[in-house]
Amino acid sequence: DLFKIKSLVNSNGIIHGKFGLRYELDQGNIQQEHIEYELINQLNKYKELTNGQLPKHIDGHQHIHVHPMIVEIIARLAKLYEINYIRTPYDQMIITYDI
Repeated sequence: DLFKIKSLVNSNGIIHGKFGLRYELDQGNIQQEHIEYELINQLNKYKELTNGQLPKHIDGHQHIHVHPMIVEIIARLAKLYEINYIRTPYDQMIITYDI
């Protein structure tokens, strides 16, 4: 039901891509209840496709799951669904050139 996630989709009814989603989040155009609704649907679909199992961890594409508008929802749903691990980004910068 696109109405229930209308802030997550563009005018053509397609979910925003990674850059569009980040932009819309940063502009305050995404409604948190739409994020939660979509995440619950994804978790339930996963459960349906895996004969009742839930994922062992949560990881979002391009680390979108740790965006300030999303991370609290992720944490709450992880607790609700008893998912004990959430991937956190940790990138080391490696300099490979001489200065």
